[in-house]
Amino acid sequence: MAAASAMTAYGTVEYARVRPWAQKWTEVTALLAEIEVIYRQGARGNEDVRLVVENFFGVCRELADWIKQTTGKDAIAYVHAHPVLRICDGLAQTKKHHTRDNVASITARISSIGGTPQGERVMVAWSRGGAPERKVDALDLACRCVAAWRGYFGQEGLNPPA
Repeated sequence: MAAASAMTAYGTVEYARVRPWAQKWTEVTALLAEIEVIYRQGARGNEDVRLVVENFFGVCRELADWIKQTTGKDAIAYVHAHPVLRICDGLAQTKKHHTRDNVASITARISSIGGTPQGERVMVAWSRGGAPERKVDALDLACRCVAAWRGYFGQEGLNPPA
């Protein structure tokens, strides 16, 4: 006869009032991983996929605000100067405000979500200044955004968590 028992440990995690920019970076990388799973496995509803993808680009853009607030570095200017992060900003701002009024601003949206035998695929359509829309794969764009941020970290001497 054998007996087993288990104990559950409880604890509290406290967070500082001033949250570090690295916390937002952790969200970016977690959401990128979730998009990668969607692309590999699929089997999610289109609204769930839309929410994950739009959330990634919103959080990716918010990273600039968090860096500026916690380090004083003008990461927002970097976003506006970087061609890939400008599309990210366009998607985040279009989602937030519905419509972009400034013709110099990029307007971006999810244009399609489709299932394939390999998983879901999401396309982002974007334009600026009344030009015809261009389309880009959402995972490709997300990976290029992450690469752009890693480049920024290197040039500014910031060390993100692994």
